Amino acid sequence: MEGQDRGSYRARIRAETEKIQPGEVFDTPDYKNLLRILARELTGGRLDNVRLYQNPYENRMGWCDGRTIAINYGNAVLESFHTLPQKNLSLIGTLGHECGHKRYSDFALRKKYLEGMLEGIWYPHPPKAETAQEEESLEQMKGYFLQKDPDVMALLVQVAGYLDNLLEDIYVEEKMCALFPGSVRRGILLNRERNVEWIPTLRQLLEEGEDPVSILMNLCAQYTLSGRINNWDNEESVLLDTLKELMPVIQKGITGEQKSTRFLAVNRILLKIWSYLYEIIRKLEEEKKKREQDPQENGQQDGAEGNGQEGNGKDEEKDGEKGADQETENGACPNNQKGGGKQPENGGGEIPQDGSGQSVSSAMEEYLKHLAGRIPQFIQEPEGESLFYGFPEDTVWSGSWELEAEESEEPSAAAGREEQKTNHARLPDAEGKLWEILFLLASRRVDAQINAEINRRLQNEIDGMEFDKGHEKVKKQVCRMYEITDRQKWQYGFYEEKAKAAQKRLRRFLLPVFQNQGARSERRLFMGRRVDMQNIANPQGAIFKKEYPGKHLDLAMAVLIDMSESMMYGRLEQSKLAALCLYLFCQKAGIPIMVYGHHTDGYSHRRLEEETVYLHCCAEFEPDKNDCYRIAALQPHGANRDGVALRFIGEKLSRRPERHKLLVLISDGMPNSNQYRGKMAKQDLMEVKKKLTGSGIAFVAAAIGADKMQIREIYQKAFLDISDVEKIPDALVKKVVNYVRRV
Repeated sequence: MEGQDRGSYRARIRAETEKIQPGEVFDTPDYKNLLRILARELTGGRLDNVRLYQNPYENRMGWCDGRTIAINYGNAVLESFHTLPQKNLSLIGTLGHECGHKRYSDFALRKKYLEGMLEGIWYPHPPKAETAQEEESLEQMKGYFLQKDPDVMALLVQVAGYLDNLLEDIYVEEKMCALFPGSVRRGILLNRERNVEWIPTLRQLLEEGEDPVSILMNLCAQYTLSGRINNWDNEESVLLDTLKELMPVIQKGITGEQKSTRFLAVNRILLKIWSYLYEIIRKLEEEKKKREQDPQENGQQDGAEGNGQEGNGKDEEKDGEKGADQETENGACPNNQKGGGKQPENGGGEIPQDGSGQSVSSAMEEYLKHLAGRIPQFIQEPEGESLFYGFPEDTVWSGSWELEAEESEEPSAAAGREEQKTNHARLPDAEGKLWEILFLLASRRVDAQINAEINRRLQNEIDGMEFDKGHEKVKKQVCRMYEITDRQKWQYGFYEEKAKAAQKRLRRFLLPVFQNQGARSERRLFMGRRVDMQNIANPQGAIFKKEYPGKHLDLAMAVLIDMSESMMYGRLEQSKLAALCLYLFCQKAGIPIMVYGHHTDGYSHRRLEEETVYLHCCAEFEPDKNDCYRIAALQPHGANRDGVALRFIGEKLSRRPERHKLLVLISDGMPNSNQYRGKMAKQDLMEVKKKLTGSGIAFVAAAIGADKMQIREIYQKAFLDISDVEKIPDALVKKVVNYVRRV
């Protein structure tokens, strides 16, 4: 960057990276494109539509509807990390989790499983009782299924939906960690560990007086996520014995390859914890009987039931809002990987009804809302994101109480083929790309700051200069383009090809200059003062060498381009091409060069104070990566007040330490501005030339238009007549090279 040595420039970038907020990085197109590439690879090419958004009031980390993956980088889990690399890793882990659902989960089958339970069908089939207690529990559950008791079905659906959700999450995460052991695995494990930290300990849950079902759901979440439970204070409880019975079932559920495995595992867990569920059911039934015995409460209940479905819908809507508030108050939301927001039919936010349309009692509604607020919620999927294509064939999906077959443990052939196909998938280095994006963002900001500093410096320079009375009154503004568009880059590519072609044509003029620039040595001499050690054993005795130092061109150059509207019709294009050729030539020859364009606002003003002269800084003496783009982006506008531009450029050039100074002026005619034309303008330019020539500045004035004779009178020997516009680059470069060779 101009005016900055490499060390200080990098130091400014490092300081700027510390000021950048994570959201600014996540919102960049480069980062979003990185996520799209990752999603395409993680899903095996099935999905690459990723949307990032920030909503701190929504605690879920992301969701996938089958067509789009959305990630909320304002969630509580990601915000709990303090450094940008950790936040990036958490976000990559969320992306891997959602891509795992797209890759492995069948939400239509899950919906069928839960809807069947509401209708009294226990898909795929009821579990097999292994003990006498389980046989008794199974008979009790069978009675409730046959009755389609709305309270019992609602409770079972909520618990089953949560357990299936939990097992499915860990199953897809383990699959993704095995397939992608890099940043995806580290991000998944990072989020998982943070979720475990936020789950209360067993002692905390017992001291809060939570019911056994809520405690068991938290214990299951801890064990499923981390393989351990948060019981560092060695609290003893009979619930730990129950959890030990559930551990092998959970392990089987998260490692089985068949689609039915997790549903069968959930069914067995429901059977093993039925005693705790039955205790809640029995307690709520007793409360219901007490309410029915109270005439006043009974009348209120009858009145509520008389409102029909519409009344129930409104109550459910109010209860849903209350439930959401309750979750926040209880502090359960921070435990959610995607908790909060809308809960599906399995999550507990919306109270399900059985197949007969019977509503759930108010007592069960209150308990289900309490349960939804106390158990840690993870990924919650919206409804209807996939189609149901039939039951899987890994086990019998009949819901029959007579069939007690278990699923086969052999993995499906399709799953094996998919593992083999994607096991060696090559992902971009997400963590390395983050630093590249961060560096690019910081460098852009530093470049903008430096550009603003350069603009202020240049404006202060022209404001501090003294001009003649006529030029003193007009306003002067220095413009320096910083934001380079894709169109301007493409436009420079068009000029770049022509500039290279022109340099190729002028090779015989340019080559001697470049050859004289570098140092050279003459070896194998018979006489000399320096011994050539490389040829010390030369049998003829040619053991000397002579070194010729490179010629240092003690020269600085400035190019000033007329940008007035009369430069249209190819004149400005050829002038820009000539300026580019000179710029590239000077860069190779090590000659400091400055390129400016100038024009006025183009309006007729009665008062000179209303006119503005614009000086477009394309390149300063310190080279910048965007110099060529700025030269190629010049556009014709307004008129030309050459006196102001020449004085400003001449003043800057005269302050250079080089011995020789050359100013190249490209114009199509005499000035034509407000109160500045004809003899007045001619006299002013002659005075400017005389002053600058006296300060040691040589001129090359390329004239294109019809005012050639008057321009010749002004610049005399420096005048360069170019009748053919197409010859401007070649003629001007030859003129400058001839001057350089004489220096």
